[in-house]
Amino acid sequence: MYNISRLQKDIADLEKKLSEEKKKEAQILKRISQIERSISKSTSASTLRSKTQQIVRLNDDIAKTRAKQADLQKKISLKTSD
Repeated sequence: MYNISRLQKDIADLEKKLSEEKKKEAQILKRISQIERSISKSTSASTLRSKTQQIVRLNDDIAKTRAKQADLQKKISLKTSD
């Protein structure tokens, strides 16, 4: 009985972390969208370069959160198959 409740707690913790990573990804995507909308025809070259660098960094952050999500999903899968 103890092992089952421990396993359920572990799975719940992993699912919470997965949810947090998905929320983080959504926030990053929202930020990218805001930056893209702020770019107009009258945006200067230096500002455009800066915004492009921000988007690149944010895309890197998305890749990291997706890797964490995949890892968490794998851990959840392993726990549920036990």
